[in-house]
Amino acid sequence: MSTRTAEAEHAATRESDMVRFEAKVDETGPTAPLLDTRCWLWRGATDARGYPKFWLRGNSVTAQRAVYVIAGVDLAPGQQVVNLCCNRLCVRRSHLAVGTLSDAHALRCRGRHRLGAGELRLIQMVVGGGEYSAEQVAEALGVSRGLVKEIVRAGSGFRTPHLPRFGA
Repeated sequence: MSTRTAEAEHAATRESDMVRFEAKVDETGPTAPLLDTRCWLWRGATDARGYPKFWLRGNSVTAQRAVYVIAGVDLAPGQQVVNLCCNRLCVRRSHLAVGTLSDAHALRCRGRHRLGAGELRLIQMVVGGGEYSAEQVAEALGVSRGLVKEIVRAGSGFRTPHLPRFGA
């Protein structure tokens, strides 16, 4: 098979995955206070703990992870997709961030957590405003630099250029 044919098949599969995914999303969810935009709620399958699941390329993955994979983002082993809005059913790209398991625990929305809405807003202000670097804030809070950058990105209305519906 030629490279061009393989690329065309991959693009068609991605488009098909995106259409199947979007058919399971309700864009009229509640407004996330920190992000000032509506959550996009998953209406498809969930696991026993209520986390959204999506069948992607022969595997069951979290719907949040599927957002990144369909958008063409390669997630390394150990990388987690976490919800900045604290709504486990939300699959809106701008409400998601890539981080580590430790980051996911820091953002945990039940019980004790290190980062709440106030901390997230503060990160957006001090890093986004240039007062401190992502590295300085990550070290101070005990989270990854990547998570800090994702939090700043989410606050700036990030859009994924090649898949606009996933980026809004």
